[in-house]
Formats: sequence, structure tokens, C-alpha cells
Amino acid sequence: MEKIYNYILNNDKIYEKDIRDRYIDLYEDTEDMLIDVDFLLKYMNKKMLRNNISRIGQKEFRKELMKRYGCCIITGNDYDPELQAAHIVPHSDVNNCDIDNGIILDSRLHTTFDKYDWSINPRTLRIEVKDNKGSITKYKNNKVNVNKSSIKYLEKHYKKFKTNNIIYE
Repeated sequence: MEKIYNYILNNDKIYEKDIRDRYIDLYEDTEDMLIDVDFLLKYMNKKMLRNNISRIGQKEFRKELMKRYGCCIITGNDYDPELQAAHIVPHSDVNNCDIDNGIILDSRLHTTFDKYDWSINPRTLRIEVKDNKGSITKYKNNKVNVNKSSIKYLEKHYKKFKTNNIIYE
């Protein structure tokens, strides 16, 4: 941690690639490194591009999700440049890169999923939509094929979706 401390102390901006390339070999687990970096940044009251740090492991996360799903779980789109790895429960809320906390979504749907404009009912695996706006509407009530081990995360997303939104039928 001392090496990372000195690096942060001497740099105004911290980038994922710099941290990963310089210090990942000091840690067995990237999450341990993230905890140390986060602690040091708070302790030192340093400003940084927090998204860059929290995304260590994102490429591996996406790669594993693409192996699991191969396409957008909603649209079936398999054109790689239009697909994104989406955390079901925000990464900042669970602080992990658990593959079960991820799905592949078309980039247009990812944003609205993160805003809880729609969700997947964990019991029926059907899409529920907050209102009839956006491209997700045409998939309303469609059943999706999601790995069963992801249901615990879908339950959390769905609960927040239901408590923050009124469903219009």
C-alpha cells in the first residue's frame, strides 16, 4: 500500500491503466487493490476520476458475460460494438465484479436499465417497463433467458425499480 500511497501523493489524476500496470502484481485480488486505493484517496482527500478506478476488471467482466450470453439478452443483437456489459446491481453498491451480477445489453437499453426505467421480474423473468417510452417498450412482457445464479441480483434491481416507480399498464 505504501507504493500506491506514494503514487497517489505525487499525481493529480489517477488512471486505471497506471494503477493496474504498476501495482497489480502486488495484489492477489484486484478488489483488495481497489479497497486500498479507495481508502487512500479518501484519507488523502485527493480528487480523481473514480470511474476509471472502479472499472478495473471491466474488460474481463465483459469478456465472461459475452461467453455466457453472446448477445443482448433483450433484443438478441449480437453486433459486438453495440453491446455493453451491464451490472444488474450497480458496481458501486456491491463493489464486486461477480459475473452473476451482469448481463449483456444493447447500449441503448443499458442506460435506461441503470435508471430503473425498466427491470426484469425475478420470478417470471419478464420485462416490466415504467412507462411506454423508449425502445424497451416493444419488449415489454417478453421473457428473457438469464442465468439462474443472477436472480439474487435481479431481485435487488427489481425491488428498487418497484419502489421508485409506478408501473403504467
